[in-house]
Amino acid sequence: MDASAVTAEERPSPDAVRAARERFEALCQKYGERARRFARLKLSAALRRRIDSNDLLQEALLDASRLFAAKEELQSLEGEQFVRWLAEVIHRKARNLARHHLAAKRRSVRREQPLDVAHAAAGGRTASDIAITAEDLEQLESALGRLTPREREV
Repeated sequence: MDASAVTAEERPSPDAVRAARERFEALCQKYGERARRFARLKLSAALRRRIDSNDLLQEALLDASRLFAAKEELQSLEGEQFVRWLAEVIHRKARNLARHHLAAKRRSVRREQPLDVAHAAAGGRTASDIAITAEDLEQLESALGRLTPREREV
């Protein structure tokens, strides 16, 4: 048998897993806003163009919930201890995401330009601007077509 395999005695019972999940959810309810603010602070401006802080938080919470359920010593964390542990999980996830995105060869986050620079280079009009203008023109022509000849004179 593989030494890394978990035996039935080592696996937590379904009741223990459920209790750990409930405890984790309760702690996240209580300290979630602090975790959200911390996740926002951990992303650099360059990474924020590519990764939303809520996505970072969601991925970190997924990792944290798995760790929390698997390790009994984490389940006894209270208050600030839980917040510090969760902040560390968020920090590690942000660091890993940064490493992944900054090391990307084809579309490095360092080579990206803000959208307003690209927008200005395109003459200030986006595809949606052009589509909206064409739609507005169609609506105007349709409205003019419904007018009586007398109404059109005015």
